[in-house]
Amino acid sequence: MTADEVQTILDALECDAVAVTNKVDAVEALQNHTFCMVLLDLQIYGAPDSIKGHAEHGRSFLRELRRQCPEHPGPCHQLPVLVVTSNAAVADEAVSLMREGADDVVQKGTGSRVLSDAVRRALEQSGRSDHAACAPLGGEAQGPAAAPITLSIPGDRQGRRVMVAVNDRPVAVTESSLATLMHLMVAYAKGGGVHKKEMGGSDERGYKGISKLLQDLRPVLGAADELIENDCRGRYRLSARVVLGPCETQRLAALDNPTVAKLASGLEGCRRQSTSSRSSSVAAPIEARGVSRTAG
Repeated sequence: MTADEVQTILDALECDAVAVTNKVDAVEALQNHTFCMVLLDLQIYGAPDSIKGHAEHGRSFLRELRRQCPEHPGPCHQLPVLVVTSNAAVADEAVSLMREGADDVVQKGTGSRVLSDAVRRALEQSGRSDHAACAPLGGEAQGPAAAPITLSIPGDRQGRRVMVAVNDRPVAVTESSLATLMHLMVAYAKGGGVHKKEMGGSDERGYKGISKLLQDLRPVLGAADELIENDCRGRYRLSARVVLGPCETQRLAALDNPTVAKLASGLEGCRRQSTSSRSSSVAAPIEARGVSRTAG
């Protein structure tokens, strides 16, 4: 089963994911991020520059994870780990992994239904049947305070892609990913989120646009940067860490993409309204400013 196939299964379950390929990045993400569960393929690399994966790197990460997250209040650990391995059918291998801290072991190549059921089971047994139940279990991410994530859209075209920037680091994304990002930005400017159906998804299936957007942004987005939140009911919103930077709406309107042009207009309208509100607040008497801040 490939990483793309696993991502498709997680999308269908409306689970956001942070994907890493090596132990070093995995430990860093664990220290700076809050997770509901961990899906671990044992054959990972030891470091970003490693040229060959090995099961011992996966086992080593499993042991490190359990040193940091040993809580086991019920049928499984509070942070469950689901291991995917080619040797799951070997009883001794499965028992060994469970002793090292795995909560379940899935054989590679058994099909998407088996993996999907295992993910659901791990989430339910750890008390994470939905995000509302998960929040008090996860707590706040440990480690240094999370830095802001500034999103801006220069709007320059590069071939069939369009330039955006994360913390002033430029990256080219597809127009479909740009539209997904702008849906999120407009909703964020209005103080809320956006449902997958508004972005072209359906009730029956997960929305792949989010994972495609994150894939496009991966070169400039750190493994521990939680950009998008998901309520597990099809609604997505940008993280509270996000700061909306400059957006060249005139360039976006010239892309000959009606969806992007409409979203650019909506984002510009939100900015004008925000600027107008701030100006009115400054001009008002002290008492009115106090009421305005409370109501806003």
